[in-house]
Amino acid sequence: SVSGIALSGEYQLAVERLGLSLDRLEGMILASARAAFLPDEEREALARQIREKAQARLLVEHPDTEK
Repeated sequence: SVSGIALSGEYQLAVERLGLSLDRLEGMILASARAAFLPDEEREALARQIREKAQARLLVEHPDTEK
């Protein structure tokens, strides 16, 4: 990063200081991916990656959850 700030750290601050839930934050990240100025195929691939990472987090936090 040019400024020495990691996006993951910014997300953590949003949860801790602004009180956003992880679900809400993931929804916001997914919405931004869907609005990105990318070709349709790349935009959908980005959204798919975000959904997969969110699902992986859910399975780690709640191992009895099935998709």
